[in-house]
Amino acid sequence: MHPTNSTNQVRKSRNHKHEVTYKIQVWEWISVRHGSQGDTFRVVWLVAGHRRGRNFRSYSLAKAFQDMLVVASGEGQPFDTRTGMPLSIAARPRRKTRRRRHENVEGLLD
Repeated sequence: MHPTNSTNQVRKSRNHKHEVTYKIQVWEWISVRHGSQGDTFRVVWLVAGHRRGRNFRSYSLAKAFQDMLVVASGEGQPFDTRTGMPLSIAARPRRKTRRRRHENVEGLLD
């Protein structure tokens, strides 16, 4: 595991919408699952003692996400205990990235 911030604080942030902690542990390894639809790469980390994980389709995406968690922890950023993400990311609204396939190719068929 990577070294993490040693404080065990859990507190509410200024806007009182998030409980935050500085107790973060990020696993050094990335697990691989071989499925029928391709490989999946999983990043695992702990936030205030609760295990979190996220799956990715490629190793490079998983590694980039893992590195982002390590940098955020190293910079002393607080992590949201509900989402498991650094507050700088948890506070941003999530973008929808999935689209129906026919919507993506409609312009090409005309």
